[in-house]
Amino acid sequence: MTSFNISIISDTVCPWCYIGYRRLQKAIEVYQKTYPGGSNDTFNVEWKPYYLNPEAPTEGVPIQEKMVSQMGAASAERVQAHMASLASAEGIILKYGGKTGNTRLSHHLLHFAKSKGQVMQNDVALELFRLQFKEERDITDIQTLLDAARNCGLDVEEAKAYLASSSDHKEVDMEAAAIRESGVQGVPVFLFEGGEHIVDGSGDVMEFFEIFMKIKGDQGCS
Repeated sequence: MTSFNISIISDTVCPWCYIGYRRLQKAIEVYQKTYPGGSNDTFNVEWKPYYLNPEAPTEGVPIQEKMVSQMGAASAERVQAHMASLASAEGIILKYGGKTGNTRLSHHLLHFAKSKGQVMQNDVALELFRLQFKEERDITDIQTLLDAARNCGLDVEEAKAYLASSSDHKEVDMEAAAIRESGVQGVPVFLFEGGEHIVDGSGDVMEFFEIFMKIKGDQGCS
């Protein structure tokens, strides 16, 4: 049996990260269904913090408004339609009526969730994406974060107390800074087996699948 270790460097406001994860998930499903004995192998996924805009306001701003101000209404419409089409192919509903801003607190929630296990952290990461892009919520709003915690089965009061404290917050910020200083300039980045194999960008199903095969082969199990 092989245990695959995958780290995803991501920001919670990044639709490409959401799309990339779904492609990874599909690759895992294909591998486990088609590779001999693959159903016995396990996949450990850890989310690592990256702040696309560390100086973003702590109070959310409308995504639509921000995109129009950055690229104009016509370009924003084209980009949104293109992204929505790509997302739809991965089973993702991508809308732009929510708000975006500083993601620091959402990464602290992910760090808290990780203390309850990698499966819980993964669930919370996906719920944050769902709330942001399908439900059009505000990623900077504490209530959005607590709703994500509640929906995933975390103790809401414990999560609220953690987010209000300074516990581990510096650790998360330092990790995010170290990742940026290591040369990462955008997300997502997928690291397999501590960086032996890297996918820079959202990747595709076959690219991920081939990495699984390489790892399996490296372990003498091909």
